Amino acid sequence: GKEVTVAELKQRTNQILDWLQYGVASEGERH
Repeated sequence: GKEVTVAELKQRTNQILDWLQYGVASEGERH
């Protein structure tokens, strides 16, 4: 398979965390 570098893993993790935070924030505004 294709190797994933540490930098790519960090970037993906940051994107996921940003997405989760955005989702939580939007959910909080909705209710």
